Amino acid sequence: PVLHAAGRAFLDYELPAGPWDELSLWFDARATGARPLVLGRYLGDQLYGSRSWAYFRTAQFHSRPSHADQLHLDLWWRGLNIAQDAGTYLYNAAAPWDNALRAAVYHNTVTVDGRDQMRPAGRFLYLDWCQAYRRSLPAMEPLEIQQVRGRYRSRTFRHTRTVCVFEDDRWQVLDEILPLGLTAGRQAHTTRLHWLLPDWAWELTPQAESLLLRLASPCGVLNLSIRWSAGAHAGFSLVRAGDLLAGETAVDPRRGWTAPTYGVKIPALSLAVCVQSQGVNVLSSEFTFLPES
Repeated sequence: PVLHAAGRAFLDYELPAGPWDELSLWFDARATGARPLVLGRYLGDQLYGSRSWAYFRTAQFHSRPSHADQLHLDLWWRGLNIAQDAGTYLYNAAAPWDNALRAAVYHNTVTVDGRDQMRPAGRFLYLDWCQAYRRSLPAMEPLEIQQVRGRYRSRTFRHTRTVCVFEDDRWQVLDEILPLGLTAGRQAHTTRLHWLLPDWAWELTPQAESLLLRLASPCGVLNLSIRWSAGAHAGFSLVRAGDLLAGETAVDPRRGWTAPTYGVKIPALSLAVCVQSQGVNVLSSEFTFLPES
C-alpha cells in the first residue's frame, strides 16, 4: 500500500487493482499517465537460470553492517527457496537469541577457524569491516549461462567464491580459501562450509571425499553434492531446529532455524562441512534438480 501510494503520487505509476489501493485512495493519489510498473531483472547481485535464480552477496559497506554475510548465496527454484537466509528472528531476546543469527556461521558462506567475518563489538556493532568485490566471467562450457566471482580478504586468508549456472538449472559453487601471512602453508586451518536448506525429507550419503544430500521438495528431488580437496581431513553435521540429525558436532540451539519474518522462527536443515588443511582449501557444491514429470 505505501509503495503503491508513493508510485501513484510521485512516479506516475499504476499497479493492477487490488487491496493495496486503499492507502492511495485515502490520500486521493492518482496516476495521470497510468504507466504500468514493469520490474526488469536486476543483474547487480543476481544470477538467473531457466527456472531458478540466485542472490549473491558481495557488499561494500558504507554504513554499519547488520549481518556478517559476505559471499552468502540465496538460491530459488520454481518459486521454492532452496538455499535460505536465516533472517534475524529477535534483537533483544535472552541468550542465545539476542541477535545471534547475524553471524557468518549461520549464512550460506564459509568461515575459517571458527571466527566471524568481522569482529563483533556489541549487539548491533561490527568492527574490521571486510569489503567484497565481484566480477562477471566469460562462460567456459557450452551450457553455461552465467559465471560470477566474488572475493574478500581478511588478515589470515582470502576467500574466493565462483558461482556458475547452467541451462538445465544446475548450479555450481566453488569456494577457495587461500592462507595469507607468515604461517601460510605451515599451519593447519579449518574451513567450514554451511548451507541452510528447507525442512524436507532428506537422505544423506557420505563418501570418501564428498557427500550427497537428497531432499524431496514439492516440485521434485533436489541433490546437493559437496566435494573437498583430496587427502584433506573432513567432517560434517546435519542439524534441524538445534537437534543433530547426522554427523558429529557440538550442540548449538541456533542452528537449523530460519526466520521468515521478525519474531517468528521455523525449522530448517543446517548442513555444515568442516575441512582441515595446511594449504589452499577448495570445496565444491553442486545443486541439481530432478523435477516431477
